Amino acid sequence: MVANPNKLSQFWQELKRRKVVRVITVDAAAAFVLLELTDIIAEPLKLPSWLLPVVIVLLSIGFIIAIFLSWIYDIHPESGMVRTESADLMTNEKAPKSSNSWKIASYISFTLIVTLTILNLLPRNGKENPDQPAGKSIAVLPFEDMSPNKDQEYFCDGISEEIINSLAQIPELKVIARTSSFSYKGRNEDVRDIARNLGVETLVEGSIQKIGERIRITAQLIRAEDGSHFWSKQYDRKFADLFAIQDEISRSIVENLKIELLGDIKESAPGQTSNLDAYQLYLQGRYFWHRRTNQDLQQSIKYYQQAIELDSNYALAYAGLGDAYYISAYWRFLNYKEAYETGKKFALKAISLDPNIPEAYATLGGIATWYEWDWEKAEKEILKALSMNPNYASGYQYYSELLNILGDYSGARANIDKAIALNPNSTVMYAVSSDNYYDTGDFNSALQHDDISHELALFNRTRIRAIRCLVRLQKYEDALYEMKIMLERVPGLTTTGNMDSIFHESGIQGAMRWFISHMSKDSYREYYEGSSPNINIAKLYALINDPVKALEFIELAYSDREATVVKINKALDFRLLRDHPRYQELITLMNLE
Repeated sequence: MVANPNKLSQFWQELKRRKVVRVITVDAAAAFVLLELTDIIAEPLKLPSWLLPVVIVLLSIGFIIAIFLSWIYDIHPESGMVRTESADLMTNEKAPKSSNSWKIASYISFTLIVTLTILNLLPRNGKENPDQPAGKSIAVLPFEDMSPNKDQEYFCDGISEEIINSLAQIPELKVIARTSSFSYKGRNEDVRDIARNLGVETLVEGSIQKIGERIRITAQLIRAEDGSHFWSKQYDRKFADLFAIQDEISRSIVENLKIELLGDIKESAPGQTSNLDAYQLYLQGRYFWHRRTNQDLQQSIKYYQQAIELDSNYALAYAGLGDAYYISAYWRFLNYKEAYETGKKFALKAISLDPNIPEAYATLGGIATWYEWDWEKAEKEILKALSMNPNYASGYQYYSELLNILGDYSGARANIDKAIALNPNSTVMYAVSSDNYYDTGDFNSALQHDDISHELALFNRTRIRAIRCLVRLQKYEDALYEMKIMLERVPGLTTTGNMDSIFHESGIQGAMRWFISHMSKDSYREYYEGSSPNINIAKLYALINDPVKALEFIELAYSDREATVVKINKALDFRLLRDHPRYQELITLMNLE
């Protein structure tokens, strides 16, 4: 039976008379804005994942109450809240005049809803949202040490890393890098929040318990959407079966993700050993290598060397040695020339034993970039590494740095974005990204990414990049603050004069010259070890328009073979030197013409 259209019309008119329609419109717009605001601030403020559903429930209850009250009551400017009379009792004289404020509020609310809906549907500058999980994406969290003495941390980390490496060989699968996954080590956070922050739809977590010659490994897959476990398995084996267990875990994970693979996973990762003692030493080497301090890198070298003493054909241990010497050379922890040459020798040795180790090729690419200045070779080696491991975040970082040196800023941006997507909690990745933004003139983004890099850093980092950004943005007092903090952190550094008074007397240029005078002191250079001091001083002099001093310190950086001296090629700060004959000569000497 069809409803009487006259009654429907009367009901609609009554809803309008009692302003129910307007209340619905305004309340819907307000609720929509509150939901959007909650969604925006949830991640930066680390709000719990249950907050949004609670807000939705509360808004729904309030929405129903508002509709109910709007039917019964009305608000008048003269008499406030009054009970709405029945339509039968209303006369034309008593009928309230339509309120312009309600009409305006309704129009604004309707426009707001439409606008926000369109903005949410439109792509945002074509950039991928890093928090949006990829179709087939996974992060392996560090396995927990359940051994009685809690003395197997390096072993737990090593097993987790081996699983990451096995999964990273699968082109169809996005695998988050170790640095980002391991940043959640020891942190009791909701797995759904971890997955959202890393931009994955699946997590792997587990535990290891080693008692004597027996080992128990528990692994499980977690669905990020609701935090539920959809696969779990326990492996009780003899320790001697360790390599087979790793392969079995990786295969089980892949099968349960139901990924269509182009080929089978290899029985073992490239460059492995059959000597378990050598393998444990290798894992300890990797554990200390990832800490990246001078002392830890030298400790990792000792463990790699001990592993090779037990197995002289252990290709991965040679690759680890090459990587450790390369990083030590870059940061000047060792004599740069000897360390670069030694790193190259061990990387080539690893490749001669097993030509399928991407890290060894990446090391050769890095050495070709920062030491040999052979740009074609650098690109060839880095692309070789990426072809072997499409999830190799450091490979994309190395390639971005190379392209940035050569002036291909768009290519550099694309590759560092890939690196950050695979390793979103890496201080190095954000530092490289900041450099790219700076040289393309996007100082706000450069500053933002340098701030992130600084927050993630596990070692002493300068704020030279942030200072340069702030000066470019004419935020001189903020730049002054960063300079003061940098110097205050250096133990035993004696300063002469007062930076604040110098700033008020001589402006930012005077303050920067005062700051630069302290950057050459031994205590500063020891605290900010490996921070390319000469090239950083040159950048600051260029920024205050002192080309003579800038060129003087570029010469020092060149003679000392500071790694980042090659960045002068297309660097924004050194545009004032482009026509200088000596500057052009240095560019030629570094094969950058």
